[in-house]
Amino acid sequence: MKNIFGKTDILLPRYAPDCEKWETWSVIACDQHTSEPAYWERTEQITGGVPSTLGLILPEAYLGTAMEAAQRERIAKAPASLDGGYLKEYKDSLVYVERTLSSGAVRRGLVGAVVLDAYDYEKGSTPDVRPTEGTVKERIPPRVAVRRDSVYEASHVMLFCECPELFDMLTSRKDSLRILYDFDLMQGGGHITGYLVADDALEAAESIIAEYEASRRASGEMMYGVGDGNHSLASAKAFLEELRAAGKDTGGAADALVELVPISERAIVFEPIYKTVSGADANELLSFIKEHAAQGVEASVVMYTDDGEVPFTIGVPDGGLVCGVLQDAIDAFLAEHGGKCDYIHGKENLIALSKDGTAGFVFDGIEKEDLFPYVSKFGVLPRKAFSMGEACEKRY
Repeated sequence: MKNIFGKTDILLPRYAPDCEKWETWSVIACDQHTSEPAYWERTEQITGGVPSTLGLILPEAYLGTAMEAAQRERIAKAPASLDGGYLKEYKDSLVYVERTLSSGAVRRGLVGAVVLDAYDYEKGSTPDVRPTEGTVKERIPPRVAVRRDSVYEASHVMLFCECPELFDMLTSRKDSLRILYDFDLMQGGGHITGYLVADDALEAAESIIAEYEASRRASGEMMYGVGDGNHSLASAKAFLEELRAAGKDTGGAADALVELVPISERAIVFEPIYKTVSGADANELLSFIKEHAAQGVEASVVMYTDDGEVPFTIGVPDGGLVCGVLQDAIDAFLAEHGGKCDYIHGKENLIALSKDGTAGFVFDGIEKEDLFPYVSKFGVLPRKAFSMGEACEKRY
């Protein structure tokens, strides 16, 4: 039986492992810094028009703006800039990754492919590969459009597992593995090293993965959870279904490129994804939230506005999450009064954006050891329930 997560064909530039060009090649995931176009403007300056994954993605900060058309045009032109042997293919491969964060912590991962038929984001489903947050279907079509027009796939998906022994094996063998890249990431992203997993190490990895998946399937425990990039994976699944409905060859679209990460990794730190609301009266919003979320165990929230910070409490039902209750209240308010909700990584970023009529909310998030049990018992978390670390530590 084919592993749900396994080897695939991986394309990388033909750079030396420590070549400085890697820094301009690798950019942060498209769904980061959505409220900070200045970040993407700096990325444009850093890459300077050279071949880069920036040319393969549509930063969501540009969706609905005058920049969107130019970004789509660049994606269409990207294959021409990568022709002529610019990329090297590593067939039937896995890449072991060690990402050193700005804090000094090392996050281990394994880049490969996941079978999309094992993934489903529809409510009530219990697939082997599960989303951990609610899927906003309106966010899928723009991503499918990019995928439809793209020749290359740039991975923006992190898949969680509870299989630390796989990574311990790879760590123990890394001195014998070929280094593919070893460089500093742009804009404070830390450092990343990638090793080609081949020969005996590849066989060992596939065996451990097969045992893990068989054990999970037999016990009924959750196998894989999408830790980050769920909408990218949902878009890959939607595109696959589109091809099938049209009777077209699915080719490589039946799998999606992902990074498998052990959730027990010390470098995996869950942070809340905070919320901002713009276009609304802050006092009316606060009163509405308090009234809407009056029942349950009291949980602390802080609202930031031009006038400073306002601590308050909301009621959270047994088994519920602060972020979910707060989101429900905000959604209800916006439906009645209008306004816009956005999601912000990092408290300092949240406070900086909580001005000029925008209210920001800070609260406690879910602990990572509770993720698999929660999703197994209750289904997906409320959307944007958690993030892994600060914005600069996200997927590149």
